[in-house]
Amino acid sequence: MALIKWGTSPFNSVERVMLGAMRRPASFEELELPNVDISEDQENFYIISELPGMRDEDVKVTVDADVLTISGHQGSASTLQTRRTHWNERAHGEFVRSFSMPHNVKATAISGTFRDGLLELTLPKVAPAVPTVREIPLNTTTRYGSRPSIASKRNSLPPKAVLAAHAVTPD
Repeated sequence: MALIKWGTSPFNSVERVMLGAMRRPASFEELELPNVDISEDQENFYIISELPGMRDEDVKVTVDADVLTISGHQGSASTLQTRRTHWNERAHGEFVRSFSMPHNVKATAISGTFRDGLLELTLPKVAPAVPTVREIPLNTTTRYGSRPSIASKRNSLPPKAVLAAHAVTPD
C-alpha cells in the first residue's frame, strides 16, 4: 500500500472548502453584524454593542415606531489597498442591525454613549399604569321617569314573598 503525501489528495480542495465553510459565516453580511448584549433592570433596558475601530461619526442609532436600528460604516484599512492580501478576517463596509422594542419603552427618552468602540444604549421603561378605583354614579331614573329600586320593592313585599323571590327553582 502506497502512502499518499499530505496535500496531494484529489479531495484536498474539497476538504479546504468544507472546512472553510464550517469556520466562517456563510456570507459576508453575517460577518459584519456587531456583537450585542441586551439586559434589563427595573427601570431600563440596556443594549451594549461592540464596534471596535469605529468612530462615533461612523455610527448611527435611529428609532422608527417600535424598531431601534444601529447602523454604521467600517472603512477598509489603507494597507489592504496597497498590499497584496493573503487572509482577511476583519469586517469592512456597511452594517445594519435592528431590534423590535417592547411596548413599555419610552422611545423619546432613549439615550446612548459611544466610547472606545463600545456603544451603550439605555432604553427607559414606561412606568406601568396603576389602576385607579373610581365610583360609578348610578342613575335611578329612566326615560319614563323615576323607577323604584329593587331594594325598595323588596321592602314593600311580605317576608315570604322576599324568600320566594330569592329561591332557585330547577328547570
